[in-house]
Amino acid sequence: MANIRLVIVVVFSLGFLEMRLRADSIDAHLRQEILAGWAELERIDNSRTAIDTTWTSHETGGARAGTSSGFGNYRRNGQCWRTSGQRGQGPIEEFVVNSRYLFSVARESNAQPWAMRFVQVDLGSPNAKQLQDLWSSAKIFAPNSAVLLTAGQHPKPSSLADDLDFKMTRVDRLPDGLIKLHFQHQFAVGEFDCDPAANYVIRRGHSREKDSRREYIMTFERHFGPTGPDGRANVERLVFEFVFDAPSKRITEHSYSYPDVRKTGELDEERFRLTAYGLPEPEGIVWEKPRRWLPYWLAGAGAFIILLTTWVIRRARRTQAKEKQA
Repeated sequence: MANIRLVIVVVFSLGFLEMRLRADSIDAHLRQEILAGWAELERIDNSRTAIDTTWTSHETGGARAGTSSGFGNYRRNGQCWRTSGQRGQGPIEEFVVNSRYLFSVARESNAQPWAMRFVQVDLGSPNAKQLQDLWSSAKIFAPNSAVLLTAGQHPKPSSLADDLDFKMTRVDRLPDGLIKLHFQHQFAVGEFDCDPAANYVIRRGHSREKDSRREYIMTFERHFGPTGPDGRANVERLVFEFVFDAPSKRITEHSYSYPDVRKTGELDEERFRLTAYGLPEPEGIVWEKPRRWLPYWLAGAGAFIILLTTWVIRRARRTQAKEKQA
C-alpha cells in the first residue's frame, strides 16, 4: 500500500512539474512574441517621417489646477529631424538636428521672427549627445508603440526585452479576442489589454504605482482611425487619466494626424537649416550647393533643336536639288 501511495505521489509530482515547465515555456514564448510585436510597432513609428499632435489637459485640485493645451510636430529626413511644439500661450519652440549641427530656436507667435536659443556645432560633444538622447527619447513617445507603464516613465518597447524589472505575471483571454497582460515594473503593477492580431498593440491599460514618496493610479485608452493604404489603423486619439494620492485628478487627451509628406514636400533638406528660419548659418559651416541641372537640360535641348533644324534644312535642299536635276 505504501508503495502504491509513493507511486501516486511521484506520478502526480512529475505531472505537476511537467505542467509547470510547459506553462513556463509557454510564458517565455508568449513574452517573446509580445515583445517582438511591440518592437515591430516601434519600428513602424520610427519609420514615420511626419506626425502632428494636439493635446489638452484638465487637472482638478493642487497648484496646477485648470486646463492647458498645446501642439507638437515631428519631421524627419535622413539624418535630419525636427521637433516643434507650443505649450499653452508660451513661445513656439523648435529643436533641429541635421548632419552638421543641432540648434534650438523660438518665437512668440507665427507673426514674430525666430530667435536663436542655442547652437551646438560639435555633434560629438557630451552636451550634444545628451541633447540628442533627450529628444530621441521624447520623440519616440509615438501613439502606436509607446508602452505607458507609469506616469514618469515611457520606455521604448525594445528596451523592455533586457529589462529585468519588467515581469509579465499572468495572461487572461478576453471575450473580445484581446488578452489581458498583467505586469510588474519596479514600483508599478498593472494590466494591458493587448491585441494579438495587431502586433499586441495596447488598446487600454491600468497601472498603480506606490513608493515611499507617492502613490497614483493611471488608466489610458487608444482610439484608432480608419485603416490606411498600408493596411494598418493608426492611433487617432489617446486619453489617459492620473489620480494622485491627494484629492486631485488629471485627464489628458492627445489627437494625432499623419501628414502625407509626399504631398506637403516639407522634408527638403534646406528646411532643417538655420537659413530656413531667417538666421545665418554658424561660422565655418559651408553646405554643398546642389548641382543645377536645369541649365544643362536647356542647353542640351537647344543644341538638339539646332541640330534637328539643320538636318531638316539640308534634307530639304538636297530634295530640291534632285528635283531640278530631274
